[in-house]
Amino acid sequence: MKTEGQNTEIELKRLNKTLQTLSNSNRAMRYAQDEIEYLEEVCKIIIEDCGHAMVWVGLAEDEENKKVIPVAYSGFDQGYIKTLDITWAGNKHSREPTGTAIHDGKICSCKNMQIDPNFEPWREEALKRGYASILALPLMNKDKSFGAVTIYSSEPDPFSDDEIKLLADLADDISYGIITLRLSTAKSKVEDALLTSEARFDEVLDNFTDAFLILDSKWRYVYVNAAAEKFANLSREEMLGEVICNVLPNFVNSIPYKQCKKTMKDKIPRTWTTKAVIGDIWSEFRAYPWKNGFSLFIRDISKRKNTEKALRESEVNALTNLENLEKVLDAVPAAVWIANDPKAIHISGNKLAYDWLNLPLGSEISKSAPEEDQPDTFKMFKDGTDLKPEEMPIQMSARGEEINNFEFSFVYPDGSQRQMLGNATPLLDENGKPRGSVSSFIDITERKLSDEKLKKTMDELSRSNQELEHFAHVASHDLREPLRMITSFLQLLEKRYKDQLDQNANEFIGFAVDGAKRLNNMIKDLLEYSQVMKKEREFNPVKLDKVLEETLINLVVQTEENNVTITYDPLPNIMGDEKLLVYLFQNLIGNAIKYRSQETPQIHISAIKQKDHFLLSVKDNGIGIDSEHLNRIFTIFQRLHGNEEYEGTGIGLAIAQKIVHLHGGRIWAESELGKGSTFYFTIPKIEY
Repeated sequence: MKTEGQNTEIELKRLNKTLQTLSNSNRAMRYAQDEIEYLEEVCKIIIEDCGHAMVWVGLAEDEENKKVIPVAYSGFDQGYIKTLDITWAGNKHSREPTGTAIHDGKICSCKNMQIDPNFEPWREEALKRGYASILALPLMNKDKSFGAVTIYSSEPDPFSDDEIKLLADLADDISYGIITLRLSTAKSKVEDALLTSEARFDEVLDNFTDAFLILDSKWRYVYVNAAAEKFANLSREEMLGEVICNVLPNFVNSIPYKQCKKTMKDKIPRTWTTKAVIGDIWSEFRAYPWKNGFSLFIRDISKRKNTEKALRESEVNALTNLENLEKVLDAVPAAVWIANDPKAIHISGNKLAYDWLNLPLGSEISKSAPEEDQPDTFKMFKDGTDLKPEEMPIQMSARGEEINNFEFSFVYPDGSQRQMLGNATPLLDENGKPRGSVSSFIDITERKLSDEKLKKTMDELSRSNQELEHFAHVASHDLREPLRMITSFLQLLEKRYKDQLDQNANEFIGFAVDGAKRLNNMIKDLLEYSQVMKKEREFNPVKLDKVLEETLINLVVQTEENNVTITYDPLPNIMGDEKLLVYLFQNLIGNAIKYRSQETPQIHISAIKQKDHFLLSVKDNGIGIDSEHLNRIFTIFQRLHGNEEYEGTGIGLAIAQKIVHLHGGRIWAESELGKGSTFYFTIPKIEY
């Protein structure tokens, strides 16, 4: 899956090109004879290897006006350099990055010419030639700058931190090359006038940052600069006149020894890279022959080596990450498709994506591909319509649209289908323009079938419930009429013939009347139960404090007769049906009074605010409920006591449960026989 690693791959290519530039510029210096020719060749190498718009080298004048003099360039110039008027004096003409880099001795850049106020004097001419940004790198001799290499790019802010580090190494190499060529030019004069100009020669070489040695044909130190003293951790007095092998025993048979020996023999300059004998430091060696021996430059390149090592490790890590990403995507239980261009002409995917399309791994997936390359193993439909390529989610996303919860169907040649659901998101380039898309879709065929089956079941259940509710309502009304007649005639019989019947007859009539009354109450409660289930409820803001107040008014006779103590906490405001909530509280508090113990009844109502609901409770000190019966008490017509102990029909708590469910909550009880009961129920928190 190369798309995820594209940015890393592009950056690695740029850094590799810059490393190639370093190598080629070193080769150019090795064969250079003239400073200007060398600089022109280096400029040409930078343009050809790195692909920048233009590059030029300017040297700093030490005169009063401190001008920057262009000496070499390459790339698309069109007379631009002639328009420049740059100094390094710290005035407005030195705000251009080249002047600033020379003045400060530090890398300076203009990341975007169009908006950088310091670049205003040069903007018009630069923009005419398509330049967008500049990177200026100072040429240094020890701590002092003597010029700059300035690189122009047609892109804004194109240089990464790693590339700038490599280009800084390149500037150091160019500085080294210029100084080396200048030293080489003066070499013959130095050799002829060594004794008379030793002080000046020492001054020049002591300012050089690389170690510099001169050894005679018998391997004795003739000259050592300050950097060489530091490199060897020895003083000049300890080295001059001594044979190098006596000072550094490990030098014998080392790579530098063998290379220097060849240079003395064939009089050919040599350059090589290896770890130094001292300090195990990666160094670059340059050996130059002279008539009585050879000179040797030694440069510490450990930073460059570390950079190269880091780049190699980055390449390995990038490849490893890509391989790991492919494994992860293949393990995902979803089809992942990636469009690699804005028109989604080329689309790739993970293993499951190919499996669901009945295509071999790696083959072309896109319906936007040329007709002869388009896959024919599937079609895509949405809402019964065959989708055109431009209507498909991957293609729409590749154009820049964000696609969410997109449903469609794959239809295969055999008529079978696969229902899909997923998202697609655009992939953007560095300028924020669409360059492709990535999408993830799951198979929801089974879910759709289950949803359809569930809907059918729910429709049938709803119809059945409606029929049952209607039956209960009608049956309740129809049953109460003959029951009222039976009750009336039994009461009339009892009234008229009470004195004419014996005790057993009167008792039988009493049983019949009592049974008829209880049956009437059951039918009445059943009718109330069906009404709770049937009626459409519209919830409104309700103050539960007011609901409780109305409930206690309704129960005032029972509370006074039983000397009941009722306490309660502040209750919340909710959304609900006020009448149903009054019935709920009245049922729970009424039960607490009905099932009292020998103690004075004490009832407490509380409410606790929780994350998304209120938890309310009604606690009493009554007779309690055996824990094994707690799962039965909310079932219709389920009673734990006979009618001779406590009156009732066994419907009250069933209605209470329905009321709580209608409000989106749940109800349960906790109790222990002889120790009272607590009924809990929840009501959702709803903003209003």
